[in-house]
Amino acid sequence: MPESALEGVLVVDLTSGVSGAYASKLLADLGARVVLVEPPDGSPLRQRPPLHEDKPYGAIWAHLSGGKESLAPGDGEEAIDVLRGLIQVADILLLDGTHPFEGALPPVAPEHLVEVDCSPFGRSGPYAGWRGSDIATWAMGGYMYFTGEKSRAPLMLPGSQAELHAGCHAAYAALVALFERRRTGWGQQIEVTDLEAALSAHAWLISSWAASGQLMDRGTHDLVACADGWIFPMTMAPNANFFLLIDKPELMDDEIALDLTQWSERVPQLQEMFAEWAADKSALEITEKAQQLRVACTPVFDAAALYADDHIAERGYWESGDDAWPNAADGGAFRFPGQPYQLSGTPAERRGSAPALGAHTASLIEEFGSIPAPASPPSPAQPDAPLRGIKVVEVTANWAGPVAGRHLADLGADVVKVEWAARPATRALFWPGPELDLQRQGYNRAMYFNLLNRNKRDVVIDLSDPRGKEIFEDLIRGADVLIENNSARVMPNLGLGWDDLRQINPRLIMVSMSGYGATGPHKDWVAYGSNIETTSGLTAVTGYEPDGPRYRTTLFYADPVAGIHGAVAIMAALEQRRRSGEGQWIDIALNETGASFCFESLLEYQATGRVRQPMMNRDPRFAPQGAYPAIGIDKWVAISVQDDRDWEALCEVIGRADLAEDEELATLEDRWRRHDELDEAIEAWTLTLEQYEVAWALQRAGVSAAPVLANWQMLPDPHLHERGFYIDVEHPVVGVYPYASW
Repeated sequence: MPESALEGVLVVDLTSGVSGAYASKLLADLGARVVLVEPPDGSPLRQRPPLHEDKPYGAIWAHLSGGKESLAPGDGEEAIDVLRGLIQVADILLLDGTHPFEGALPPVAPEHLVEVDCSPFGRSGPYAGWRGSDIATWAMGGYMYFTGEKSRAPLMLPGSQAELHAGCHAAYAALVALFERRRTGWGQQIEVTDLEAALSAHAWLISSWAASGQLMDRGTHDLVACADGWIFPMTMAPNANFFLLIDKPELMDDEIALDLTQWSERVPQLQEMFAEWAADKSALEITEKAQQLRVACTPVFDAAALYADDHIAERGYWESGDDAWPNAADGGAFRFPGQPYQLSGTPAERRGSAPALGAHTASLIEEFGSIPAPASPPSPAQPDAPLRGIKVVEVTANWAGPVAGRHLADLGADVVKVEWAARPATRALFWPGPELDLQRQGYNRAMYFNLLNRNKRDVVIDLSDPRGKEIFEDLIRGADVLIENNSARVMPNLGLGWDDLRQINPRLIMVSMSGYGATGPHKDWVAYGSNIETTSGLTAVTGYEPDGPRYRTTLFYADPVAGIHGAVAIMAALEQRRRSGEGQWIDIALNETGASFCFESLLEYQATGRVRQPMMNRDPRFAPQGAYPAIGIDKWVAISVQDDRDWEALCEVIGRADLAEDEELATLEDRWRRHDELDEAIEAWTLTLEQYEVAWALQRAGVSAAPVLANWQMLPDPHLHERGFYIDVEHPVVGVYPYASW
């Protein structure tokens, strides 16, 4: 088997932001050769904090750029020569429209090249020219509106979340196009946007409104204070053992534990009972008892707790590097956040230090400076879905596994979903109509299920029955990929674990997705995506004040994060199987994919020794930044002032020339000190306008701003409509409804 899954793949990265950097990091860690093309003064990411006086770049750059090569050509002619040589032989080119050397690229790309363009809002549509920011794209991406307290501003999730989703989709799309090129010889041009990638990470954002007329709103705070921190009891799903947990066994026989509707109605009461019981107990004590009873209850881990967690350490998640900084947290070795998946045959790993600026320029010019143009284009190819012919078997429920399979099915793979008659795969939530009306075929009316499982076939098999197991094994003999997201012990206990199935089909790629992975002391912990938010570090940095409550998204955010990472890993494994003929096992812990999306706070803790605290919607790099109220009921606009030019433009738009002239507001640090005062000034203006009016006024002045959209505002948004992001899909039972595309 090759040493790495993407051995021999050459990637050229001409991006300046997190989306391109994360895409190329995923590819580099899977074994691709990645050449970073940098301007003479280096990528802007090199100076993204946290910084260190003894290092020429920040910890985030070190994390995202490990094992890559740096090309920093001098004059224009040198850049043109080496870039044209590189592009003639490169497999994948990453762009984001910000790089000064994009103009040095050949005017016509070679036919074999896979070109991926990343941008905040896309190259077409009314917002194509809008200036993006972490908060602006996230504001329109659905999650922000329903995160936080109803009586306060909606909360963004810190840490470049929309760009990270876009980076995953860019890597996945590039690998799919590379797979298709193996068949046809032709490359493709691919467009990925931060906004649409974030909107793809939903399971019922649109159907909740379009089919059921339900507003997805900020709800009641559901984290519970315990003796030494915060704890999250997942009370959405009925579980009679919940009453054993809180020392009320007399309630176990209550009908509430048997009926989802009754249980849901009494969730507030259950939360109160849990809070009273948990108040004098430690998070560890509560979690251990809950998990013994198979109750999904988890602590809130901040960066310090995550680094101290025995489970994630035993699984080998953390990585080191020669370019590591001094560890300000504990004085030990600096540990970079590790891989979001574990491949058994060709492991992903950090493959070297982050490069010094231009460290490889001379050798790259020598290697690629005089490569001749290709002689002739490949033969014409018949257009087809790129994954046509790939056969996938799914034994999945809930969200993470089904969405990984759907990413493959949407691009042509033949996906067969295996369900158990006694335990069908999450055929629930958001039935069409204003009432909870299941009718005769309620199992076919759940819009949650229908979105996540479109383009698939379905079969019901009892895997515990010998005949059912035999049928399943026949499916596996002809399969390329198996995706399962059961608890870690389920498939091995059925005699259908990796060691069993690889004997049946040595070419099989098996993906196992579970909350905490297939190994480690917490491998049998019960958890939903909502629990993973609390243990992966995300919840700890989401809130209004440092000493106030923490918040989660109210959904299952870790599921789509794991799902898209799973799709990337599958495509990488298919690429290595093309060369070796061998399959492999991919172990994915939702907790580790979640931690990979929290790298900023994890790196900050290691580099500075400080645990990041909630900052509402603010960012130390920009000021002012936040969500500001507009005219209307619960209408908000996200605004980010990212430099001094933005500050002057903002002051002009809101009619506050006095602020622009105030010398005590001339720098970022000055504005941060007076953030509250500036928020009041901005709010006085935004409250006179509708949210789209605010956004357009600021965007015309070059300031990043966007409306914070609720679920009912997505379909009529003119940009999303013009770009065709939502598509009508006909279902034989529920009819035609709009669904997110890709």
